[in-house]
Amino acid sequence: MENNLFKEIYEILESTVNDPRLEFEHKVSQDGKERVEVYNKEQHLQFVCEVVMEMIENNIDFEGENE
Repeated sequence: MENNLFKEIYEILESTVNDPRLEFEHKVSQDGKERVEVYNKEQHLQFVCEVVMEMIENNIDFEGENE
């Protein structure tokens, strides 16, 4: 499981770092409505870091909670 997770995280980070675009469209759903927000490179990198952190938190037990 963890090996697949690390591979997926690596692929996400690699594609993000190598993406030459300066603007990124993100679909945002809120209160049953969907809209598109445009992020600059820095905002997009922040978003990707948050997604990767969530993936790690949801899949790796750091505090022995699942023992």
